[in-house]
Amino acid sequence: MRRKRTNIHLILARSGIADKERINIFLQQRASLIEDVKYLVFDTVIPGVVNTIKLNSSWVTPCLVTTRHDVKRLHWQIGELGLNNVFRDIIIAGKDKTKYYSKVSNLKLIVGDTENDIDAANTLGITSVAVLSGIRDADIIRLSCPGFIEESVASIDFPRIMKQ
Repeated sequence: MRRKRTNIHLILARSGIADKERINIFLQQRASLIEDVKYLVFDTVIPGVVNTIKLNSSWVTPCLVTTRHDVKRLHWQIGELGLNNVFRDIIIAGKDKTKYYSKVSNLKLIVGDTENDIDAANTLGITSVAVLSGIRDADIIRLSCPGFIEESVASIDFPRIMKQ
């Protein structure tokens, strides 16, 4: 349901939980656990992504702009995934990613897996590539009108996109 951007409160309502106190307890626990190491270990890098980024370093200088709350766990996870030397910068953004993307120097392309990334690109007048390997499905991503849609970062033809 979250791939379709279904509001968490609607999901909870459908589950039959009506008690506001129980809902608040659930939401607090969810917020505290979403970046817990015991769940972060299940995240993986999609095959080919790191190689694609490194092979295209003449076309792009990758920066990670992510909405996270726990900086220590983010850096731990970056290390665990072997991504320490992949990104020039790592920027922790709030919900409105536009203001964080606008701080990236020489920004020419935004690759993202949510409407927040694509909307930021559109607002800033930057070319965007939506990838379908993240939390949102194709129908939701298309609503934000990305410049391009790809299955994952590994399938992006950076030279073709950057020449347009």
